[in-house]
Amino acid sequence: HAIKDNFPRALSLAEDGMRKARELKAINPDFVIRETWYKFTIGMYFENKRYRDAKNLLREVLVINPNEKTYWRQLGAAHSLLDEEDQAYQIRQLMYAKGMLTKSNELELLAQLHLAAETPWRSTRVLEKGFTDALLDKDADNYELLAISYQEAREWKKAVKPLTTAAQKSDDGDLYMRLCQSYLFDEKYGSAESACLKAVNKGKLRDAGTTWMLLGTTRYNRGNLEGAKTAFVRAQNYEKSARNAGRWIRFLDNEIKRAEEIKARAERAAREAGSTLPADNAG
Repeated sequence: HAIKDNFPRALSLAEDGMRKARELKAINPDFVIRETWYKFTIGMYFENKRYRDAKNLLREVLVINPNEKTYWRQLGAAHSLLDEEDQAYQIRQLMYAKGMLTKSNELELLAQLHLAAETPWRSTRVLEKGFTDALLDKDADNYELLAISYQEAREWKKAVKPLTTAAQKSDDGDLYMRLCQSYLFDEKYGSAESACLKAVNKGKLRDAGTTWMLLGTTRYNRGNLEGAKTAFVRAQNYEKSARNAGRWIRFLDNEIKRAEEIKARAERAAREAGSTLPADNAG
């Protein structure tokens, strides 16, 4: 029946079989209920979308074989399908503690679950150990995930190294923009400007306007008012950043004008001071 995709009938027969097996077990404790019977019945519960029954039977078989990774994985899936995400998260953590998560995608999912649960420090530990144990794929996505985890944990300095690696491996400049943000939080404006320029040069930015805004901010903090204005003018070409860029430009115009006036007054004062100096008395 299962081969013919008649899953309701297959489940009905499987449940009858499990009931009879339990009756025999009650009469004769030495009778063994085969794991293959559990596996088939669990599979039929999933096929018939009876996830609560699948969950209950998985708990039963895990008492018999607590080291079977497939059962733990199915139990986590059953909890997720029942919208019991907290329990599914706990199952993942238990599997990790038991050393059952050994694939890159499994560690990535656990790290993402830690972030969703607002425990980013756990995510950083999982990812760092995954890289150390050579279990995690060393690609841009995973280095970015580690950097994000550090940023969520407010460890800005530790986010720089993986984010730099991710940016170098990436095909676009978005990660350099995130690197620029990390440097800004750490008030390293020179490094922030360099990262922003790399983002612009690499291109393919999802949010070019924000990148130009960041570049303008870094230049302003470095005292480069003209350079900052140039960046904000570029940012003004994007709808999302146009309004804020316009405010910055107006502010910078006043600052540049004020700086020019101060410079002019200083030069005038220097000339006037030079003209009133006493002449040298020669010989």
